[in-house]
Amino acid sequence: MPRARCTLSTRPARSNTLSEADADDGAAVVPPVEWPEQWTRPPRVSRAVFGRVVGWVFVGVLVIVVVWRIATGRFDALAGDAVVAGLALLAFGVSQPRRPRGTPEFVNSVVLTRGVTAPNDSWVHLIRDRGTNALLVAGILVLGAAIAAGGVLGLLAVADPAHPSEGSVLRVIGSALCLAGGAALFVLGALLWRGRSRNASFGRAPSGLALGAHGTLSTGPASEGFVPWESIRAARAERREDARGDASRWILLTRDTGDEISVPADALVVHPWAVWAMIASAVNDPEWRARLGTGAAHDELSAWSRGATVADPAPRW
Repeated sequence: MPRARCTLSTRPARSNTLSEADADDGAAVVPPVEWPEQWTRPPRVSRAVFGRVVGWVFVGVLVIVVVWRIATGRFDALAGDAVVAGLALLAFGVSQPRRPRGTPEFVNSVVLTRGVTAPNDSWVHLIRDRGTNALLVAGILVLGAAIAAGGVLGLLAVADPAHPSEGSVLRVIGSALCLAGGAALFVLGALLWRGRSRNASFGRAPSGLALGAHGTLSTGPASEGFVPWESIRAARAERREDARGDASRWILLTRDTGDEISVPADALVVHPWAVWAMIASAVNDPEWRARLGTGAAHDELSAWSRGATVADPAPRW
């Protein structure tokens, strides 16, 4: 079969080894593939900046309210304070940082296939999905619990015989809606938190991208499954921007059938530069990708991941 080609930058790649003191754990080597030019365009002010500003505004409001309650000795309406705290966490969660610091994991591919089918590669390098931001999930949990608590307090007030005038139909309906909505938010947060711990228990396939000597395997929702390296004709980097100005980095793999597979580089725990270097090297160099699935190759990929984090050329998104 003809050799697959990868669209790479024509500028010479940096290959210097960084000192281990620059990395958090182990040696750090700058990836041998140049940072894609498509990813160098400075971003516009988007939801990341907006989320941080709104988050700090809510924090300021919360601090003022708490100080006022301590000064006046009033500790009622704690559910309302919790709502403000939940909104602050949500705002910070929306402004999720885009600078992952993870490294690939060396796993047996049986873990990814759940043992249903024979794997194409015995050992692979797993790059996990980043999952939902922990602050965002915490904000949903706190907000849901606060709203549900407010609904419960409202229903208790309605049932209080000392205040019969407060037992209006509208208040009962409003309290019931708060309780139901808060409970729904809390359940959603619990499900998202459970999704963050995917692969924490035996029998659950992790979500992410795995690289092996014979191909790449994606797992999780809307995954492409196993794709042989020989079927990939080209790889290119792409920057996508939505109507709000939020930019994201993607790696597009063109198959011999003409179809394209989109890899969301920002959605993985490994730095996008290292992910691009791994995929580009595997597509362009059959001899190099034949080493995948070995301990030596895993050490090399881990060094690339740490090096990309230390020598990060990405603009602030």
